[in-house]
Amino acid sequence: MTTTESTAVPEAQQRREGLLPVPEGERVFGLTSYVLMWWASLIVIQVFVLGANMMPPAGGLNIFQAIVVMAVAAVIVVAFFCINGTPGLKYGIPFAVQCRSAFGTRGAKVPEVLRIIPAIAWYGIGSWIGALSVNAVASTIFGLGDYTAIYFVLFTVIQTVIAWYGIKSIKIFDASMSVVIFLIMAYFLFVIFQQEGVAIREAWFAAGSWGLPFWTALTAAIGILATVMLNISDLTRHLTPATQSTNFLGHFFGVVPPWAFIFIMGVVTATVAGQGDPVAALMKVAPSVGIGIALLVFIVLAQITTNLTINILPPTMVFQDILNTTWKQGTVLTGILSVITFPWILLDSQWFFTFINFYAAFLGPILGVMLSDYWVTRRRRLSVDDLYAERGGSYWFLRGFSPAAIITLVVASAVSLIFIDVSWLVGMPVAFVLPIVLVRLGLDRAKESAPAGRTMEAKRTGGEAS
Repeated sequence: MTTTESTAVPEAQQRREGLLPVPEGERVFGLTSYVLMWWASLIVIQVFVLGANMMPPAGGLNIFQAIVVMAVAAVIVVAFFCINGTPGLKYGIPFAVQCRSAFGTRGAKVPEVLRIIPAIAWYGIGSWIGALSVNAVASTIFGLGDYTAIYFVLFTVIQTVIAWYGIKSIKIFDASMSVVIFLIMAYFLFVIFQQEGVAIREAWFAAGSWGLPFWTALTAAIGILATVMLNISDLTRHLTPATQSTNFLGHFFGVVPPWAFIFIMGVVTATVAGQGDPVAALMKVAPSVGIGIALLVFIVLAQITTNLTINILPPTMVFQDILNTTWKQGTVLTGILSVITFPWILLDSQWFFTFINFYAAFLGPILGVMLSDYWVTRRRRLSVDDLYAERGGSYWFLRGFSPAAIITLVVASAVSLIFIDVSWLVGMPVAFVLPIVLVRLGLDRAKESAPAGRTMEAKRTGGEAS
């Protein structure tokens, strides 16, 4: 192997696991593996809990209304995955770099931090759900004591180790486990419908609400993936071929089937079991050793695959930008922070919808600003070198911050918090329209006189920009 060949692999790996653009020839996801990655990522107990919390006693919807919520939310999620994932697909850039064009070179750190807070919290929640579930199944089947804390630590360590080896490791694990998870879940649904078909049919037309409970549930269903809508470019930058048809097909077939399956599973299980605790509900519906073991495998795989792509990858990328960490350091830091988010409190049913709708009050406006900037203001054209300039360039604005974007984020988030139950549905459209007006009023024209920063090529070679 020549010197050139020996250095080619590390450089490619650095681009894939760092902030530099990933050229199409170095991308790791084809259409099939991308779809399977999403299957593994979205078949997760959190979505189960979301569906369960829409049904009595926690929620006020009937099954038909809950399925309408699921369908509408799925359409919205797929649409915004495709739309906001286009810059990553086209230029190979991650979220941390993409949002510099809207918020400014320095201002981008504001949406970055707001994005990773719920990701780290969900990481902790996912690990805690996994620990609770393993403990419940193990104690029921094998008569073991309460080892929830130990299981929680083990979950965190295992996920950190898998993520440690990079995006290829995540791809291989998620794609290989997706079919196993899907088959186990399909079996659960078959057992539930076979045993509880009459109760499910009765709950379909039970008294429900098309009022505030419906809209609150819809906001939560969108909000649970509002996080990924922002940093979807972290994943589309690894997708090839880089075409809009691949973009659409990857998200449609990757999101809708697993989302529908696990959501419906949560709805019908909570309906027949009368509770939203996923493990207790499933064990009550089909109590047997075989179901318990299958449930154990399902929970372990589902929680790990989801955390890898949705809750570990985004903070790791952001820490590289803000703290200048390596990929490995970022994965370890993310794991440590997830432990101190007190997931056992956040998972409490009285906080569940509030938690989602609260962070959606900020993430909806961020998405609105990003879409407005790329599709309207920039007209789908970005300067990659300026995105990577440390100072100066098209995205420097005022001391590195876009006044239009920051003002919009503050105003739209405030409005969203006033209407907290429907926060995302209010904040996103407000934040899409407002920056168009502010930019046309000239708020982003004020720029400091600053020398151009080191460009992407200069950073790669260690030289200075000309």
